[in-house]
Amino acid sequence: MPHVGTAGIAPGTILFDRYKVGDFLGKGANGEVYSCCDIIVPSLPVAMKVVKVGGLSKKAKRRLAREAQIINAINHDHVAKLYDFYYSDGKSYMFMEHVNGGTLREYIDKYAPVTPGCAFNFLMQIATALTAIHKMGIVHRDIKPSNVLVIGDSFIKVSDFGVAYIPESEEEFCGLEEIGKDMEWLSQPLVKRLTTSNVMLGTAYYFSPEYIESGIVDGRLDVYAAGVIAYELLTGGYPFESETVYGLFYEKRKKTISSLNRADCPKVFEEIVLRALSLDPEERFKDGSELLAAISKAREVLDYNPVTNEYYSR
Repeated sequence: MPHVGTAGIAPGTILFDRYKVGDFLGKGANGEVYSCCDIIVPSLPVAMKVVKVGGLSKKAKRRLAREAQIINAINHDHVAKLYDFYYSDGKSYMFMEHVNGGTLREYIDKYAPVTPGCAFNFLMQIATALTAIHKMGIVHRDIKPSNVLVIGDSFIKVSDFGVAYIPESEEEFCGLEEIGKDMEWLSQPLVKRLTTSNVMLGTAYYFSPEYIESGIVDGRLDVYAAGVIAYELLTGGYPFESETVYGLFYEKRKKTISSLNRADCPKVFEEIVLRALSLDPEERFKDGSELLAAISKAREVLDYNPVTNEYYSR
């Protein structure tokens, strides 16, 4: 029997005279996701994100509508596209591009550590997506491998803007001091791939130090997360590890990463990852465009082997 999410939408249901609901795919940051078939354009793969909004404030509902507008306005090859948006019966429905493939989380778990060329191909695409996102004044705030979709062997699309920073509708974030009042939460065991959206937005491994300490949100937060992803791709592990959430936060605020320990990684590439992971946000790339420019410049001073898809120092 097909799995039905808590939204209670059964497979085969026709919504808005256009979309036929398929399988329940799972949960995102703030909603459930289903596969769908577009009755008018059957060849178009569609994913439907459903969020229960009946009990939400007007501000929260406006935020959901704004999220839909943002994704639609970005319109970039490396960002999952939005096709339609509706409110009905206490729920919001977003009909988005359904990417047939897995996530970068699955890719990393299966293949990492990967070659430097592979890692920087992914990082360059993420930086390209962030350039488009940041140009709109948006901070994704939840860049992590499970929100990066992989098509084929290496083409990516950034997805899930459910906790994105939206300037004109953003509530002030309380930061670690407010969260620190709940010491029981801070001392709980840190499970792998910990998601903490019920306490803080995003995922603990990918938080920048300044976001943890003061709730500062700008393009450097996404750049830091991209740096963590690059580190995972190149090493197969995280730059910081701890058995507790508080311990992880302490490591992030105090420890400096000085090397990737990859002799085959060109120095200029290593420097990019280390700068993205800088403890001091002033030393980090300020946004996706700066990160992308650094990657592009690095490629110009290296030799490239198209057979191996690798870069070598001259």
